[in-house]
Amino acid sequence: MYVSGVTLAYIALNICLILPTLLHHRVISRVWNLIRPILTRIEAEFDKNPLESPEERDAGERELYEPIVAAANAANSSVFPDGFLTDIPTKVESSQLDSEELDNSEAVFIKQFGR
Repeated sequence: MYVSGVTLAYIALNICLILPTLLHHRVISRVWNLIRPILTRIEAEFDKNPLESPEERDAGERELYEPIVAAANAANSSVFPDGFLTDIPTKVESSQLDSEELDNSEAVFIKQFGR
């Protein structure tokens, strides 16, 4: 889909011209104050009758993402370490670079352009 630069400039100009008027007349806050009770009622209704428990949601997410992580882990084990989906912190592998090593390598890289 192609959008010309003139169209984008026209949209940006209209936003710049209309936004101060909306802020001055407090249209945005009035609309928010109108919508907020409706959203609060909807949220209260969902809290009253949850579709699933947090445990069911976690199990569903694990069922969805574990095959993806396992496939990526099989392809490149350094991307997703073992226990990626668990809440238990994993040890940093010794093959990973230290932050100081990264800073030094970045400094060396930048110094190459200064020559």
